[in-house]
Amino acid sequence: MRLRIHRLHASADLPRYESEAAAGFDLAASSDLTIPPGEVALVPTGLVIEV
Repeated sequence: MRLRIHRLHASADLPRYESEAAAGFDLAASSDLTIPPGEVALVPTGLVIEV
């Protein structure tokens, strides 16, 4: 599968596999944030991904 990825800013980290056994990509948050236990939040990545 090919994904088209657009960085919204130059410092945004691209998705990557963190281990050989990884089943999918890891995404990184583009800003520091804390999500309390049991809470749900939208986490900015600085990316637009076309699947």
